[in-house]
Amino acid sequence: MSDITDAYARPEEPTRHAARDETGSHARSGLKLLTAAWVCPVDAPAIERGGVLFDGPTIRAVDRLDRLERHLAGAIREDAGDAVLLPGLINAHTHLCLSDLSTSDPEANGLRNDFGAWLLSIGKRLKPTEADYADRMTEAMRRGAKESLEHGVTCVGDIAPRLAEADVCVERALSDVPIRCVSFFELLGLGEMRGAFTEQFERVRRWVVERPFGAMRRLNVGISPHAPYTVDVEGFAEVVDFARQGGGRVPLMTHAAEHAGEEDFLRESSGAMAALYQKIGRSLAGVSRFDGTSIGMLDSVGMLEMGAVLAHVNYPTGDDLDLLARHGAAVVYCPRTHEYFGHAVHPIERMMEMGIAVSLGTDSRASSPDLDVLSEARCVRRKFPGIDPGRLLQTITSNPARALGLGEVVGTLSPGKRADVCAVGIGAGRGWETILDDVSGERAVWIEGERV
Repeated sequence: MSDITDAYARPEEPTRHAARDETGSHARSGLKLLTAAWVCPVDAPAIERGGVLFDGPTIRAVDRLDRLERHLAGAIREDAGDAVLLPGLINAHTHLCLSDLSTSDPEANGLRNDFGAWLLSIGKRLKPTEADYADRMTEAMRRGAKESLEHGVTCVGDIAPRLAEADVCVERALSDVPIRCVSFFELLGLGEMRGAFTEQFERVRRWVVERPFGAMRRLNVGISPHAPYTVDVEGFAEVVDFARQGGGRVPLMTHAAEHAGEEDFLRESSGAMAALYQKIGRSLAGVSRFDGTSIGMLDSVGMLEMGAVLAHVNYPTGDDLDLLARHGAAVVYCPRTHEYFGHAVHPIERMMEMGIAVSLGTDSRASSPDLDVLSEARCVRRKFPGIDPGRLLQTITSNPARALGLGEVVGTLSPGKRADVCAVGIGAGRGWETILDDVSGERAVWIEGERV
C-alpha cells in the first residue's frame, strides 16, 4: 500500500490539538462523531481507525479514534464500519439538465465521430420548442442532483440550461435537494446569431448581480461563455470585463481545446466546427479571427487571469500548457466522455508534472454512463496507473473545491470547514487506496453534518 504521507504532508500534532481545543473534556450538545476504518482528510495523512467530529454543520476535529474518544464521552456516534471517510466528492463539470439523456441512444452513438452532428442531435432529443421544456429541464436537474448524491457527490460545477427563466429553473430544481452547486449560466451566439448572445448576457448579468457569491446557503452562480466556436473573442472579453467589475467573485467556466479543430475555426472559420454552422444554415460572416489556439485566445482576453475553469483541454498545442501553468489555471478532465468520443490520449500526466491543478468531471449523461465522479477517478487509475493515489484523490476533492471558489468551505476534512462527508465501503482489512480500484462499495453521504 502506498504512503499518503508524502502527498499530504502535514504535522500530526495540530489535528490532535483541534480535537482537544475545540471540544474540551466534556461532550457538548450537537456534537456527532463519525468513525470508520479509514479517514482521508486529503490535506493530511490518511488515518487508520479514525473519526470526524461534527459540531452541527461544521467539522471540529479529525483524528485517530483513540485520541478523539478521551474527550467525547456522551457524543452522538455513528460508525461507517469498513469504509473510507472522504470529503464529499466534487464533480467539477457536468450538465444536470441533460440527465434524461443516455449514452445508449443508438442514433447519437452513430454520430460520435461527427461532433457537430452529435451536438445537433442533443437539441433534437431535448425538444426545446415544446411548451413543457422548462419543466422538463427542472426535473432533469433535480434527478441529476439526486443521482449525484447517491454516488457520494456533494458539490457540482453545473452548466445551467439556456432558458429565459434559467435562474428560476435552477433554484426550483435544487430547492429540495441538499447538494452544493456552482451553477454557470451559459452564453452562446456568434456570427448571424450574435444577437442571441447579447440578449442572454443581459439577463445573466442581472441574475449574477442579484445573487452575489456566498449570499445563498449552498447555491452560487457564475457565467459560462460556451466555447471558442460558439462565442466570439469580443464576447469572451465582455464576460471578463463584467467579472472584473464584480471584484473577481464571479465564477467563470468554458469549454476549451475540447476538439482538435478549434484552432482552424479561430484562425479561418474553417474545419469541423465551421461545418456545424453550414449544417444549420447560419452565416459566420463578420466573425473576428484569432491567430492562435483556444487557450491563447482565452489568455488574450483575460479568462486565465480571472481564474476561469477550463473544461476538457483535450488538445492543447504549442505553449498552451505553459500558459495554463503560469496562470495557475484550473482544468477539468472528463475521462469517460473522453473515451466516448475516442479522443487522443489526454495530457493529464504532463499537466500534473507542470503543477496544473486538474479536476475531474463527468460531463453530461449524454456522453457518460452516470454522474459518478469516483468512477471517473477509477477510469484515470486504469488508464494512467502511474498517478499517485493521493494526487488522484485531490482531483475529485480539494482541486475542484478551489477551482469553484469553495476551497475555504469544502474539499478537505479540516476543522472549520462544512461537514460534507462521503463514506465509501471497502471491505474488511483493506487499504484506503482500494476505493480507486474497486467498482463496488456502498456510498453514504452527510451534508453539513446530516445524513442524506
